[in-house]
Amino acid sequence: MTVFGAALIGSYPRSERVASIHRKLLKGVIGVEEFERLIGTETEKLLKLFVRAGLDAFTDGMLRWDDIFNPLIRFVDGVEVDGLVRFYDNNFFFRAPVIKSDPIVKDNAPIVAWCRRAAEVLERLGVKGQVTLKQSLPGPATIASASIANGVGVEELIEKWWSGVLEPLAKEMIREGCIPEFHEPEVVWDPSRKDLWVKAADLVSKVGKGWYVTYFRPANPVVEVLARLGESFVVVVDIVSGTNVDRVVGSGIRRLGLGAVDARNTKMEKCRGLVSLARKVAEGGAEEVFVTNNTLLDFLPEPVARKKVRLLGRVRKRLVRGSGV
Repeated sequence: MTVFGAALIGSYPRSERVASIHRKLLKGVIGVEEFERLIGTETEKLLKLFVRAGLDAFTDGMLRWDDIFNPLIRFVDGVEVDGLVRFYDNNFFFRAPVIKSDPIVKDNAPIVAWCRRAAEVLERLGVKGQVTLKQSLPGPATIASASIANGVGVEELIEKWWSGVLEPLAKEMIREGCIPEFHEPEVVWDPSRKDLWVKAADLVSKVGKGWYVTYFRPANPVVEVLARLGESFVVVVDIVSGTNVDRVVGSGIRRLGLGAVDARNTKMEKCRGLVSLARKVAEGGAEEVFVTNNTLLDFLPEPVARKKVRLLGRVRKRLVRGSGV
């Protein structure tokens, strides 16, 4: 029998309140300690939204993050931050990592501590162990491709980012009960480099479990790469961009996230259509099917993102009530 669920991948857009807190920090109106207190309060409100909506898996909303690279790269030795770079084909920019020496995560990096605080909120809400808490990280292929490093190739950067930063963080997260969620849009953006992406996926699989997320383009050309993650990973593919789910399921992927709720369009999807899609995929042999947003919700206004989260919850309720495939 297929297990159905609904999940949020990646970050949630900043509300006016959260944006104001960030502005106050940047202007020096508040210090880091007060910033953490205020962001902690807003994170708790957001986690309550996810729980009440009925989501099975989610991040803490990543309200401290500017994008999937920052502030992570501020906590990495051997890396500096450069000017703004466009994030694929979006009107969205990030500060690129400039490699000065081998990247090594700093001992005081707070990423795992943020996961721990979110887990404490879930414990207070009485749902710890009933839902899956995730933390998004850039995948090794994506952060290596985004890096500026004179004379160092992408293959070497994949290995350096993995061994020095991503692997130790992911393993520590798992020890704390938080599941790493690797974002790898680069794998589908440039499928011609499939040999490199195979090596990156093989590295990721070594942490034992997690989520592996692709978006912005169809996953059809790289299903063999995705299948290498094995049954301990949930693989998320962008349905909105045209991924052929029959091909994905036929490749042997059994734990699948269907990125069918469009995070780059304010139009609301029909609950019935999402339920039908999930059931069709289950009939194809998938053992676990999550309906998710297709990419980061940051591309939407916060009120629309809230509606899409609630939509995911309604889809989940209908799927679970109608289980039996």
